Amino acid sequence: MPTYIQAVDVLLDQARGIAGFSAADMQAAVAFLSRSPVVGYAAFGVEEVRLIAAYRAASSRGAYDSIWRSLVAGYPEGWTYAVHEATELQVFADAVVNPFDAVQRDRHLPEAHLIATAAELRFLYARAGQQ
Repeated sequence: MPTYIQAVDVLLDQARGIAGFSAADMQAAVAFLSRSPVVGYAAFGVEEVRLIAAYRAASSRGAYDSIWRSLVAGYPEGWTYAVHEATELQVFADAVVNPFDAVQRDRHLPEAHLIATAAELRFLYARAGQQ
C-alpha cells in the first residue's frame, strides 16, 4: 500500500527546528496510527506521524491543538484528521510550498484544505462501508 506522504524527506527537512510534542505523545500517536481501521488504507509510518506533529505544532502556534490531542488519545476521529493532515502536507509538497512557513502555508491553504477534505470524505465513505 502506498504511503500518505511521498515527500517525507523534503518535508522533514523543512520541518527542522519546529518544536513538536512530547515523546510520550509521539509514542501514543504512532501506536494509534500504526493500525488502520479501514481496509485499503495503510498504517502511518513514524516519519509521517512526526510530520503531522510538526505541522500541527506549526499551525497551532503553541496553542492547544484538538486535532493532535485526538491522535494521542486514540479518538475515532483521529484517523480522519490524520488522513486530512497528511494529504494537506503532500499537496503543499507537490506545489513546492513549505507548510512550516506561515506565509507560504496561509497563501496555499485553501487549495490544500479542499483537496484534503475530499481525501477525508473518501476515507469516511470507505470506513462507513465497512461497518
